[in-house]
Amino acid sequence: MFLPFFSFSAASAVTVILALDLFGLFSKRFRLFDHAGHLGGALAGFLCWLALRQFYSGAMVPRRDTYTRYNETYEGELVGFKTREGMGDWNINGMRYRGNFKNGKPHGMGEQWSKTVYVHGEFKEGKFVRGKMIGPNFVAEGEFLHAQLTRGMLIVNNEVKMMGTFNMNRELHGPNCELFWLKKGIVYRGNVENGKLKGEGQLSRVDGWTFKSDSFTGNNKDVIRGQCVNPKGDAVDCIITIHEWLR
Repeated sequence: MFLPFFSFSAASAVTVILALDLFGLFSKRFRLFDHAGHLGGALAGFLCWLALRQFYSGAMVPRRDTYTRYNETYEGELVGFKTREGMGDWNINGMRYRGNFKNGKPHGMGEQWSKTVYVHGEFKEGKFVRGKMIGPNFVAEGEFLHAQLTRGMLIVNNEVKMMGTFNMNRELHGPNCELFWLKKGIVYRGNVENGKLKGEGQLSRVDGWTFKSDSFTGNNKDVIRGQCVNPKGDAVDCIITIHEWLR
């Protein structure tokens, strides 16, 4: 607190007021106010503050409990008025999450099941951000945004394996990508745009032949000029179509 001629703290002011009330309570000459009422109110306020502080500190200590409400059930650690905090097992609308919570949301390491998809890894503020996702016909592992793989590895139908960066349609997109046709033993390394081989890249076959070009068009049936290299390392200019190379 501040007055033009001096300043003092609120605690000092309360101390002085209580001292005056105590002095007035026991003094027969100095009685300006209802000092007993003032002291009683101050004591009641102090006791309320102690009770609230004790309740709040106790409520914020994680405790194990179980609750069921509406379409959800939860078993695990809670704080306050049934806020999920710490480790727990949560079922809601056919989805199950088991792992760490913060401020009521999945946060930290955990695993989640739905009818068709299982994920395991790191969650942040309720969102899956890093780890492995397994679906009916795919396995994805890496970094995720809005439940979509953005960087990492994707295997589809145990036939095609993709590694690199992905767009929101789960398609390879960007430089330095890798695309494996698992059953054919063929690998592409290079630039990919929206799932299509485009720009500079290299195709490699299991028999040791490679094809290098800087003019992939994105259409597997287009004729592409480049350089063919045999297993011995001999190179020759050649023309191919990706469709024929993959047969």
